[in-house]
Amino acid sequence: MRTFLNLAVVVATLTAVQGKLITFVQRPMNMSVEPTTPFNATNPPVQCELLIDDFRSGNGSRPLTGPAGADRIYDLLGGDYGGVGLAGTPPIIINNGTGKIVPLPVPVQYFFAKFDPFACFNSTAYTHVSMDFIFPNNSDFQIAFTQKAPNCVDRLLDSSYHNLTSFITPNGTQQHVNIPFSAFNTNVNGTAYDWTHIKDLTFLNFYPANVTYTFTRMSLINLNDPVCAKNLTGLSTNGTNTTTTNTTNTANSTTAAAKSGAGHLIANAGGMGVFMLAMFNLIA
Repeated sequence: MRTFLNLAVVVATLTAVQGKLITFVQRPMNMSVEPTTPFNATNPPVQCELLIDDFRSGNGSRPLTGPAGADRIYDLLGGDYGGVGLAGTPPIIINNGTGKIVPLPVPVQYFFAKFDPFACFNSTAYTHVSMDFIFPNNSDFQIAFTQKAPNCVDRLLDSSYHNLTSFITPNGTQQHVNIPFSAFNTNVNGTAYDWTHIKDLTFLNFYPANVTYTFTRMSLINLNDPVCAKNLTGLSTNGTNTTTTNTTNTANSTTAAAKSGAGHLIANAGGMGVFMLAMFNLIA
């Protein structure tokens, strides 16, 4: 069993937006388990789509182990899946074109996917995360990108946080959405997010809990290229209508956080500021 040091950092940004409560929660920082060699850091692939996962366990392309250990499930790019507050070990079950997770009704719950084995991915060749899924009707959760420093070792602040429902509202059936990187161009403290050193994509504060969230395909796509845009928009791989969102709205991450009942720091409307709580935990 691996022993490592976690730095849990919670960032609450106090912002008044039309009298609503705005809540941000930064995921714990894992400081020691990833190698330090960046993956494709200077020359990202130039292509329309980079497949993260089609969730078919028998396709022969899925690594059985990697830098995070043999107890993890890996995507097709060699990055591992992980999380906290999810049912089962491992927390994602992949079978016959589906990847299923079940968030638990606990104060801290999140699920992440990495884009390379070394958790330091250069995404500048792409513009959106493309996702096919079946989520419970009217469910919601928050989305954020975590970030490494240029040395691919130190952890920096997360991107801004957005609710899934800022881009699409789940209806319990097969759906598709293209989520723009442009919505996450700033960190939680308002400075620029570095798209050349992505640690992982994180989903957190799921509502409701104790239900199944199913992923059927996930990829990175380039909609800036006209040919790519023509080929990649309109219909998903499963034949469902595509929602492509081009937004730079600020992070109004209230719904999932408020509904989840997770242990958050909540900002009262009318104030502005940043409160950071740092806590070191030694975990076996």
